[in-house]
Amino acid sequence: MKKIKNSAGNLILSICEILLGIVLLVNPVDFIGGIIVIVGVVFAVMGLFNIIGYFLTPVREATVGTKLTEGIIGLAVGIFCICKSGWVTATLSVIAVIYGIIVLLTGVVKVQWSIDLLRLKQKRWIFALISAVLSIIAGVIIVCNPFTTVSVAGIFAGVILTVEGILDIIAVFFGKSDDNVYAEYGKK
Repeated sequence: MKKIKNSAGNLILSICEILLGIVLLVNPVDFIGGIIVIVGVVFAVMGLFNIIGYFLTPVREATVGTKLTEGIIGLAVGIFCICKSGWVTATLSVIAVIYGIIVLLTGVVKVQWSIDLLRLKQKRWIFALISAVLSIIAGVIIVCNPFTTVSVAGIFAGVILTVEGILDIIAVFFGKSDDNVYAEYGKK
């Protein structure tokens, strides 16, 4: 019981990781859209605070800083994220396409690298070729279907968070207590 009490914060964090992971698994695209809205609210609130802070600051001090500019930009970004979260989510697909092109080009570079290694009679040239082929395949998949890439990335993150949360809980229950760890460390 003492172990659970001492690890309550870790347990709560682990449970939150599991819940977040499950939400990402169930509906990653809508979850990402929700995160974008939350980020928009944060930007809008920070923007409002900067605008209000600008007008509450004495004139001579206010003219030296950029609070009003920061506030207007923060408010605009926040409102945009709140109102156009779907557009921002769709933009992630464009970013995925750019990433896919980079992966594809990297794969092409690796093809030459593997051929160079073969021509130099290096024994492990095949590993470079396998890496090149995998990069090219991944790049083509990402470029051909970027929206699925964003969704799969969300699902992957959900799996990772869920497994990590479960492993953290297992570590709390089956790991050594802090007293034993420090006692053993002191003996060495």
